[in-house]
Amino acid sequence: MVDCLEIRPGLSYWWLTLLAEKCNWAKSPLIEDAIRLFAFTRFIRRRRIDRIKFVSANSELADSIHLWCKKRKIVFEWKKISENLSGISLQRIMCSTLPQPVQALGWLLRYVGQRIRLKSTGLRQWQESPGDILFVSYLLNLQPKETQKGKYACNYWGTWPKFLFKKNYKTRWLHHYIPHSLLPDAKKASDALNKINRSAKGKQIHVALDAFFSLRLILRVLRDWFRIIIYGCQFDEGLRRSFGYLAPLFIKDWHKSCFGIPAIKNLLHLNLFEKAMKTLPNQRVGFYLQENQPWEVAFIHAWEKAGHGKLVGVPHSSVRFWDLRYFYDPRSYKRAGHNDLPMPDQVALNGSAMMREYQKSGYPSSQILKVEALRYLHITTSSSQIKSIKNKVHKQLKVLVLGDYLARNTHQMMLFLEKVVKLPPKNLILVVKPHPNCPIRPTDYPGLKMKIKTEPIHSLLVDCDVAYTSAVTSAALDAYCAGVPVVSVRDRKTLNLSPLRNSKGVHFISTPEELKEALNKVKRRNKRIKIKKSFFYVNKNIPRWKKILISSK
Repeated sequence: MVDCLEIRPGLSYWWLTLLAEKCNWAKSPLIEDAIRLFAFTRFIRRRRIDRIKFVSANSELADSIHLWCKKRKIVFEWKKISENLSGISLQRIMCSTLPQPVQALGWLLRYVGQRIRLKSTGLRQWQESPGDILFVSYLLNLQPKETQKGKYACNYWGTWPKFLFKKNYKTRWLHHYIPHSLLPDAKKASDALNKINRSAKGKQIHVALDAFFSLRLILRVLRDWFRIIIYGCQFDEGLRRSFGYLAPLFIKDWHKSCFGIPAIKNLLHLNLFEKAMKTLPNQRVGFYLQENQPWEVAFIHAWEKAGHGKLVGVPHSSVRFWDLRYFYDPRSYKRAGHNDLPMPDQVALNGSAMMREYQKSGYPSSQILKVEALRYLHITTSSSQIKSIKNKVHKQLKVLVLGDYLARNTHQMMLFLEKVVKLPPKNLILVVKPHPNCPIRPTDYPGLKMKIKTEPIHSLLVDCDVAYTSAVTSAALDAYCAGVPVVSVRDRKTLNLSPLRNSKGVHFISTPEELKEALNKVKRRNKRIKIKKSFFYVNKNIPRWKKILISSK
């Protein structure tokens, strides 16, 4: 099937599908239902059961259990309950009822309309630059003060861009633009890129991927999509048979990957990266933020086909145990020479915790580099700052709220807080730092008195008593490594995706009552956490990163 889905010579579309991505925490939540179903069927096999009654609104899971029961001649009964649609807009509900291809075309038209202002921004400098080092990043998580000055400073990369600039390395930067509070639309993003390019004086050239838009490119995307639609129809029945009783959980992801928004998005990224890499003079080394998303597959293929040099994937935060995007069957890492899983030449791992997870998953050890954690270099300084502050007892508990990437997780966190502040004693000071891609509006939570902050996390940690996070965000690591007590909200309906899973001194809560109890424990203890093991390799002089540059010459 992988070979039959070849969309470019040597590139199978399979590797761009939701099924291959396995993003169980955001895009494919039914994967977690499959994991729970594995556990349930093991439980059942050890018992004599002749009837199962299933109470849920989850129709896909009901269909899967029904198929499993049918094969084993177990009576199945489904008591369907109403689905909880609170927090979901009427517009989103209505759009989800449209056919997948209609949704995809609507998304493409809207996307092009919103991003057209980025077309050609910085392209002339991009083509004329003598730089031979490429970075692929997000135009996100920028430092506001530096951005306003026309300087590029991104928390994902720490001091690395500044070092390269000072040492007169000529670099190119290719960005995914995601609207956020600092750059809410394409016009402001375009203005910011132009300002950064002017102040960089040729040492750094920044463009957005959307700069490579053209009518011809959109037509190629639609042509590719037509091929994928045909593939989707051809393999639908075969996939259902292969999945067996799990088919109802996975077939929807297959349809989205062939007919829906993910399909058109994947093909748009593929064509944009192909055009960008073809217009790019030969690069000796490239770095990209690695999360194993489909766009990375497209980029790796385009990079290799254009004949560029060494490519290094950079996981920028942590690898969570249940984040399945980072884990493939070890056989996928073996090179057969045709339609293989696209992989970078090397992957740069930033700490012992990440190293352990990659090694356990069977990732080729010869392709692993140890590097400093660019995003967490502040840990050494912020930790010393925090230790120098005496454990003063605030009359009120100062809570640093670190928002999540997913709006539903952030909303749940804030609702829990609203209920807690109504309970005696009312003794909380709330400082809120939203995720750059998920703003928090105080008006949405009238029961909370809060201060919204946009400063870097490490500066906010200096004078807080506890960090309050979701169980998904890697921002919890900033607090934990700085010795700040952490309280994380986890949804009992999902797997624990926290990077601090099984770490001592971290409070996982699932109800407002548990949150109140955890905050009271922190207040009574009034101590910093003692970290026994280091998550990251930290050295502000970044010698390992410098070594990569030297070795790539």
